[in-house]
Amino acid sequence: AVYPISASLISDCCFQPFTLFYNPDKKSLGKMIASGPESLWRYLPLLPTTGIPDNNSPFFRVGSNHLERLPRLAMALGMDEDKVFALIEDGYLSRSFKDRGVTVATQCVNELNEPVFRYDTQGANSTGNLLKAVAAASYYAHQKSIILVHGEADPKMIEEAQQFGATVIKIMKDYKDVNSLTKLIMDYPQFQRVAWINLAMRLIYGTGSETLAFRAAEDLGWKGPDHYIAPFAAGLSAKGAYQGFLRLQKFGLVNDFTTR
Repeated sequence: AVYPISASLISDCCFQPFTLFYNPDKKSLGKMIASGPESLWRYLPLLPTTGIPDNNSPFFRVGSNHLERLPRLAMALGMDEDKVFALIEDGYLSRSFKDRGVTVATQCVNELNEPVFRYDTQGANSTGNLLKAVAAASYYAHQKSIILVHGEADPKMIEEAQQFGATVIKIMKDYKDVNSLTKLIMDYPQFQRVAWINLAMRLIYGTGSETLAFRAAEDLGWKGPDHYIAPFAAGLSAKGAYQGFLRLQKFGLVNDFTTR
């Protein structure tokens, strides 16, 4: 069955996990992307939202960066100067690439609130950068935020999140325990108006990492790179980028995807 986007990972009907389904017009997809804004919203046909933020919104500019050549690193690696690139994140909201996924999730929350108001708070558990990203996005979206962090979370990041008005709760346990606690409380009636960005909305949040692959492939002339190197924490960013390349291949924008 096909369902509209929701802030949930599992169907209430059959208790099976959701997957995202896209059906863009393959013939016009490339032109639609090329005519879109400079930011990640140019990839709207491949994102789980029906619209984009207002042009004056800070969310509109997220993901506007392009691949940059790194000739000195290429030389150090014994490669041609035009063979090594980096996608350096501007992190427009919080100085982190996490802004991409949180921006997409925030747009979905706004759209879910349009028919019937459901969510007034964004929630997450975090080891670091997501803490700031959710706090910043909530601030600019005029929503509240609540973030649970583990006992060794960076005090500076906590302070920066609190400057955006976030409620930060430090649990004196490791991240695994904090994650389990968050999953336990997120279904409590007291938290029904909280959109849990990296938990219940994880599928949607993860599409932010796919836009890294979209940008890389487009900047390379709709080709997948030979190798894609990503920083690795929970692993969602690397998985999302890989899914992004596969999606481009599925819809005919990238041929013979062999990226490793």
